[in-house]
Amino acid sequence: MRAAAVRLIHTRPTADDLHHIIPKALEIGLAAEPEARSQTLLDYANSEIRRGNEVSQKCGWYAAQLLKDGDRILTHCIAGAALCWMLWIAKCEGKQVHVYASETRPYFQGARLTAQSCVEMSIECTLITDGMSAHLMSQGMLDKFICAADRLTLDGYITNKVGTLQHAIAANYFGLPFYVLGYDGPDPNTATADQIVIEERDPERLFEAQGQEGTVRTAVPGIKGYYPAFDITPPHLIEATVTDKGIFPPTLLHTYH
Repeated sequence: MRAAAVRLIHTRPTADDLHHIIPKALEIGLAAEPEARSQTLLDYANSEIRRGNEVSQKCGWYAAQLLKDGDRILTHCIAGAALCWMLWIAKCEGKQVHVYASETRPYFQGARLTAQSCVEMSIECTLITDGMSAHLMSQGMLDKFICAADRLTLDGYITNKVGTLQHAIAANYFGLPFYVLGYDGPDPNTATADQIVIEERDPERLFEAQGQEGTVRTAVPGIKGYYPAFDITPPHLIEATVTDKGIFPPTLLHTYH
């Protein structure tokens, strides 16, 4: 169990969720009788899933109140269940919105997951490449930028899928609000961005894309790659952070409790 805990935590050094859930699971599992450990851990995991669903729905409800009928929303990567709840609640309130999903290379979370979620909810969705957002903003084609965060700091910084920072800078330049879906608030153990470890992934993933017949190499041989999986966006670029307990200015995120 201890070995599994160490391995799982090291899979996601940047996102903070596992750094809270895994130590708690280990504590609960070790305290249980050996024959009951499997069921005890399963019960704990299911309780966290239920809690996550409740947090996502509340966060999505608050976020939906920030949307107006006709909004054109840029999003990056897959913002998860809170994004889906936001879109669904807005739709139930009679608001028609249009999602512009960046494809999010190299894993294409936007193209595969965000777009699929929109299709299933009959939300209008347009796919764009990761470098198109500033152009769309300059043409008046977007109204808001909304994404999630893998970690929130107590002083209002966020870390999210790499590319978030450039979208935030462009949104700030063109006067568009950037809202962060912050789920259950900041990591109480992360005071500021200096404490965030940015995960660097295998650069080989940059040299290929997923085609109809499987992975296809798109880069010439003989080159190097660099793949930081996340970047950090400062609070002055963020209009507000939406949580399950309400909407916070980034500078007041430390008051979440």
